[in-house]
Amino acid sequence: MFRNYLRVALRNLRKHRTFSFINLFGLAVSMSVCLLLIQIVNNQRKYDSFHEKGDRIYQVLAKPSPQNARSNTTPGPLAEALTQDYAVSERVTHLMTGFGGDALVGEPTTLRGLYADSSVFEVFSFELERGNPLTALREPRSIVLSAEAAALLFPGQDPMGKTFAFEDRHLHPLAVEDTEGESVPLGAFTVTGILKKTPRPSHLPMESLVSASTLASLEREGIRPSLLNDWRNFFQTYTYVLLREDQTPDQLQAALDGVAKRYLQPLSDLNEFQFSFRPLAEITPGHLYNNPISIALPIEAYYFLAFLAFLVMSAAALNYTNLTVARALTRAKEVGVRKVTGALRSHLFVQFMGEAVLTALLALVLAVALLNALKPAFTQLWFNQYLKLDLTAEWDVYGWFILFAVGVGILAGIFPALYLTRFQPIQVLRRFSAQRPGKLTLRKVLTVVQFSLSLVFIISTLLLRQQVQHFLHFAYGFNQNNVVNISLQGNDYERVRTALLKSPQVAEVSGSYYVPSTGFTSGLDVRGPGKTEFENLNDFAADARFFHNLEIPLVAGRLYDDAQPETAAHYALLNEQAVQHYGFASPEQALGAELVVRDMPEGAEERTLQVIGVLKDFQYGTLIEPIRPLIVQYRPALFRYAQVRLQGDALQSAIASLQAQWQEVDPVHPMKYHFYDEQLKINYGLLQDVTAIVGFFSFLAVVIACLGLLGIVTFTAETRVKEVGIRKVLGANVTQVVLLLSRGFLQLLGIAVLIATPLAYFANQLWLQNLANRVDIGAGILFLGICIMLLLGLLTVASQTWRVARANPVNSLKSE
Repeated sequence: MFRNYLRVALRNLRKHRTFSFINLFGLAVSMSVCLLLIQIVNNQRKYDSFHEKGDRIYQVLAKPSPQNARSNTTPGPLAEALTQDYAVSERVTHLMTGFGGDALVGEPTTLRGLYADSSVFEVFSFELERGNPLTALREPRSIVLSAEAAALLFPGQDPMGKTFAFEDRHLHPLAVEDTEGESVPLGAFTVTGILKKTPRPSHLPMESLVSASTLASLEREGIRPSLLNDWRNFFQTYTYVLLREDQTPDQLQAALDGVAKRYLQPLSDLNEFQFSFRPLAEITPGHLYNNPISIALPIEAYYFLAFLAFLVMSAAALNYTNLTVARALTRAKEVGVRKVTGALRSHLFVQFMGEAVLTALLALVLAVALLNALKPAFTQLWFNQYLKLDLTAEWDVYGWFILFAVGVGILAGIFPALYLTRFQPIQVLRRFSAQRPGKLTLRKVLTVVQFSLSLVFIISTLLLRQQVQHFLHFAYGFNQNNVVNISLQGNDYERVRTALLKSPQVAEVSGSYYVPSTGFTSGLDVRGPGKTEFENLNDFAADARFFHNLEIPLVAGRLYDDAQPETAAHYALLNEQAVQHYGFASPEQALGAELVVRDMPEGAEERTLQVIGVLKDFQYGTLIEPIRPLIVQYRPALFRYAQVRLQGDALQSAIASLQAQWQEVDPVHPMKYHFYDEQLKINYGLLQDVTAIVGFFSFLAVVIACLGLLGIVTFTAETRVKEVGIRKVLGANVTQVVLLLSRGFLQLLGIAVLIATPLAYFANQLWLQNLANRVDIGAGILFLGICIMLLLGLLTVASQTWRVARANPVNSLKSE
């Protein structure tokens, strides 16, 4: 019986080639996108899956106040307090950033790492290829290297017991964009272990692990504070808890609440501090929190991709349902004959479901081929340079692919199977032909849904593209053209400036703490005029040349004098937003006002600054954020970047000249530079990727909808061939026939426009509200989207109605 069902299913696929192609191609295209998503999720789910006690490992998160977002980092003393005061954990370990710079072995080699102790090997299942995990991180200045780092530092040698000098340059383990400080010699480090390559990837960057006891040693030697005993420093330490087997997550939360109450609530500036946690399995993929230890695609991005994939997959499934129901007339007599000869409804249901599953499995073969063509385009997107997604297929992935295809076949075929098997033999064998497919309201509903979805996609894509163009051509309030941002890499700013000015193509060089509008900002506690409490304001450090260099105008007062650094350090500049924030009636009234500032929370040294100038507002944060109050200081010790304004058009020769001058200052490290205008464009690469992804999904949705409409139009036109022949014999011309056949479909497109236009408007307003600098959803965007959809729909309908209308009526009427 099943062999017979399979034969009938294959026969139907061959007999109705047009419909079979539409169903197969639509399902294959949409399935390929879903398969890509399955492969991405499968890759991310493998992160940290090799830890034996992974089901009991939790990462502690911090929330300094209700107004602040959650952070991956916690105060340094948390691990010790949790271990000593509560019996909820079997072991607690912490990892601290702050180790990144040059390993001086022959040529200086960049090395990054985390401070840790032996507990990291008790909580996690990291293994050592060489060395003892219990003692490798015991002594100060002990270091455990990954096999790759060891081979890089000591090629062809046994690294165990080897020593090397290290100069720290404040490089972050993420290695995305470092804000490098002055090089600090940390002494000689001894290699005490080599990490074994993990069987699965981990969210923890493991280039090297440095003994935590090194921090205490560095503090005793006056090189740097350890911060491990500072409850106010919650920016560098990552804490992980191995929960005891007899304890529950609720008990862990109670212990964390107890720590916050005992150690943080007595501190007036941290009295609302809260801890929470998340299981190890929920880190990758997981929610995006502040200060991540590694870069991963946030879970919200998966929801977004899954939603888009679901919409496109639904469109393909609707096509299958729509075409199958439309073909009910041709299958009705088959159902009647089978029922008369003894077939039960359950038998027919299995047959039709089998056809749907077979179609989905055939589509899977084509989908896998499309997937292999799709993967390179996805991996070349901007954000994957940081994610480095490995989309190499494994056998378990293909198992999920097959299950997914079967599921798609069941979902796509269940309604048509229920619909077709309900026919009564006496009705379908006698006069079912009276129930014309054109009167089936379900077909019309599905067509409207598909084109409504397509119109929403089209309008969203056009709007995203307009938003990207708005960002790319945004007026930042400064002149970024012909400016090169050079990372000082810990070198003295004045030395770098003097060297770079020797280049004949350099017009001016200025210095700053960070590069405005590239995503980094800094905060400072400020007590303004008439205020009794400190509040956190954005701050910026730059010399006076910076504002001349980038052509940022003053609206009142003057700039500080770089030639008198001791005097300049007592002055401050405000932007116009800060003037409004402090309630001054005009920028001139703000001149002479005194501000009390401190660089760290309560307990740090306070300084008094006098306002001597007001700057015109410029976009120092990202374009997503509004311009907020800003205080500017002259603090050369904080400078991390030099802005070089070039003159002339020979930019490449200018860069070569700058590199030659750089080598005089720093012959060890190559010059790191970005053209400012290109840097600003790259900064919104993620939004460009989103536009490309949504545009791709929009293309798929429109293609699938048009294919479905093509199938319906083709079928409808074929069922009305004799009617068209009679009308032409009675005098109807081609135009009249085309209008007759197209009228119903044009009405459906009009209904789709009425439904989708307000839906697209309000849906896009939701995400636009989160952007400070956004475009408006004007009538032009809506009109253009409607025109694109109507044009595609009209071309699809006209291609078939025109063919039928021009046919010779003799051919359709010569036989009954």
